[in-house]
Amino acid sequence: MKRSNLSWLAPIAILILIFSNVQAQFSPPGFAGGAVCTPEETDPAVRWPIEVKYKFGYINERGEVVIPPQFSQAGLFREGLAAVGTEYGNEAPYIFIDLEGRTVFKLPPKTRALPLPFSEGLAAVCVKGKCGFVDKSGAFAISPQFEGPGHFSEGLSAMKIGKRVGYIDKTGAVAIEPQFDKAVWFSEGLAGVKMGNKWGFIDKSGKLVIPAQYEQVSPFCDGLAAVAMGKSFGYIDKSGSVVIPAQFEAATCFSREHLAPVKLGGKWGYIDKSGKLVIPPQFKTAYRFTEGLGGVEIDGKMGFIDASGNMVIKPQFDVVWAFSNGVAFVSFGRIGGVLNVKGMRFGYINKEGKYIMEPMKMSGSGWGP
Repeated sequence: MKRSNLSWLAPIAILILIFSNVQAQFSPPGFAGGAVCTPEETDPAVRWPIEVKYKFGYINERGEVVIPPQFSQAGLFREGLAAVGTEYGNEAPYIFIDLEGRTVFKLPPKTRALPLPFSEGLAAVCVKGKCGFVDKSGAFAISPQFEGPGHFSEGLSAMKIGKRVGYIDKTGAVAIEPQFDKAVWFSEGLAGVKMGNKWGFIDKSGKLVIPAQYEQVSPFCDGLAAVAMGKSFGYIDKSGSVVIPAQFEAATCFSREHLAPVKLGGKWGYIDKSGKLVIPPQFKTAYRFTEGLGGVEIDGKMGFIDASGNMVIKPQFDVVWAFSNGVAFVSFGRIGGVLNVKGMRFGYINKEGKYIMEPMKMSGSGWGP
């Protein structure tokens, strides 16, 4: 395959775009970094960002450039739209574009940061230090009035109101009064909330249905949530009953494959919903399955396994992210276990492990082969 002269969005920017927003409020220390329990969604209307000499554009799932590099910043496509920057600077104008790169609408000139992706028809936008939500016409459905950006899930978004966190609906009305120290998105009808030093779960009426008694919690996925009981992790169901006793050093969400990564004896493996180890602990890192594949680390390199534990993409990368619409972001550049940002190379692969665009590295004149 001929090497392209395109290059990749810097890893820090990628991380901010993917794990920003309310999702970033929830990062339990026992959870694998690449296994953050974000809702599993498949959005066919996607493009992936690239960079050429400090200008950003997008490719499709075949690695073809579909939107030529021309923007100062590039957000992720969701629901057919992506936010991009048209000039450099903290108060640079931002626009939303469609899958062809056409301008759909412009945002106010005082917009202070790249807006977050659309979710349930709304996108968080912050203007002059206050955050609200725009609809797909660019009109503010919820005027800027909140301290930070939000993310709608199941019709509600956690928002900081004053010194506490509550939830608003899509009209901007307070649906659940601000009373929590932290709160995350709803999943399967429940949301994790922190009260004091403990986490519990509320329903959509704001009722505390599972008492705040855990050091950490994950969102509910496949009917179960990982919780930390003291220094060990186990799983509860939506009634709060312990289904899998606390016994793991770390744990995270179940996936559609009905498997969850857990850490035992210093190694990561996978359990089923009965708590049985179906893929023995053998990995330094193991990520939650998405689209049938899970990222794992062996001997300092990362690859992907299937739900039977078979290695389908051999360990060869320093960093991998979950598959989305058949494409995964990968990078190289770890030295002695530490990421060397200046020497890193970035690329995208398909589920066969083949590059849709080969890895590129940063050079003095931008990015190059």
